Amino acid sequence: MWPIGADALTAFGGSFGLSCTASASREGATTPLEVGPGSVWVEEWTGQSVSSTLTLVVVDATGALLSSDLASPLAPFGQRVTVSAQVMVGSQVIEQIPIGTYRINEPDEGEEQWFRYANGVWVPSASVVTVKAVDLLDEVADNVLMSDFVPSGTIYSDSLRLLDGLLPMGPWAASGASPGGTWADSRIAALAALADAVGRVPAMSRVGAYLPRSLAVKAVPDWTPKLGDPGAVLAAFTRALSASGVYNAVLVTGETDDQKPTRGVDYIKEGPLRWGGPFGRRVLKETNPLAKTDALATSFAVGRLANLLAKLTVPITVRCSANPALEVLDTLGITLPTSGGKDADAKVLAGLVTRIELPLDGSADMTVTAAVPWRQVWTG
Repeated sequence: MWPIGADALTAFGGSFGLSCTASASREGATTPLEVGPGSVWVEEWTGQSVSSTLTLVVVDATGALLSSDLASPLAPFGQRVTVSAQVMVGSQVIEQIPIGTYRINEPDEGEEQWFRYANGVWVPSASVVTVKAVDLLDEVADNVLMSDFVPSGTIYSDSLRLLDGLLPMGPWAASGASPGGTWADSRIAALAALADAVGRVPAMSRVGAYLPRSLAVKAVPDWTPKLGDPGAVLAAFTRALSASGVYNAVLVTGETDDQKPTRGVDYIKEGPLRWGGPFGRRVLKETNPLAKTDALATSFAVGRLANLLAKLTVPITVRCSANPALEVLDTLGITLPTSGGKDADAKVLAGLVTRIELPLDGSADMTVTAAVPWRQVWTG
């Protein structure tokens, strides 16, 4: 989570306002922008990287922000927008939080209207331009490898090689040698493989640098929306369940050195997902060339089932008041209301944030989805 002061954290549990500032830039030239209602920031984990997009509604009073000039401030030819959110109590700004720098992809000014003055001069009326922009990892994805990339140094140094001339590197520690392999075409896939070796995924920092984020769930949540106070910020939650990809047994097969088959299996033996219970019998079958005995095959099955259960999550979506400091892959604490309504009986869940949708003008709640370990949700 972006570091913020205690005053802002306190404000998130009560009454506050939110606004945003923005500017467009190209080759060192910067233009301030007037942001209108309907601007939205979305950040989500795609499975390979953290992806972030902006829909920015900009007031163009003179028609100069998006014109026939390819270098006009909101054109999609290398122009970027930088956005910050301002947390306000009354008329006072108590915190300014950077949202990030984005590449303009699709500006749309809708229908253009012109008016003719009595002196015969035609001038454009004030218009609104809707700008769609993507984070700068999109530039890395577009910049394909011109030759095969073979890692030859550390994870950090090879990441620098892949980003040379494209993006600056943020401060992160990555010790150890790079994994083996060869990558062709996809620069972002090579970056993702390097980050994955240390439990991270590619992402952009809020100040325009490449900064991979950790996939680890923190022991203490980065933020927990309050519940039960007069200024409660937990407005609604949705718990989505799916049996897709859920197994209650793993079967591993292999061969001995003289090509005789080996076999090992492990089951969920108790609880609502138990083998042969109401959930049925759902088996994940895998072949492992290292399973040269039944005992080894069984040990691999035990480990695989344990990993499946550890990674199995339930998406829970929370609608709450805005916290523009929250980021995807932060740990969110979720206090669920109980049927009896007693705070002491409330259940507290914790999961990785996988998606954030934030209206930048503070006109609506923020929507956050977190992946919560299934054992916290499914009981019995």
